[in-house]
Amino acid sequence: MKNLKSNLGKLMRARADKDKLPADHLLRTLADRFDLDLNGYMAQERTCTPGQFLSSWAKARRAWCAYSGEQLIDVRMRDLIAKEK
Repeated sequence: MKNLKSNLGKLMRARADKDKLPADHLLRTLADRFDLDLNGYMAQERTCTPGQFLSSWAKARRAWCAYSGEQLIDVRMRDLIAKEK
């Protein structure tokens, strides 16, 4: 299986490159960890549990939102979904 790269990881690395962040910056390290866990989760012989995968995604997403200012949860979408039920 080839080395997968997540969209979130690509986005985080692109922003880190644009802002000239160091290699050990949280944005880069969490993007790398998430992609590593993605590959481990998708591998034939799974080396990453679903819990580990979800945890690394949540940490990466939280870091991205904190750095970029993007909302962690889109409240408007949540309210739309609640009204449909």
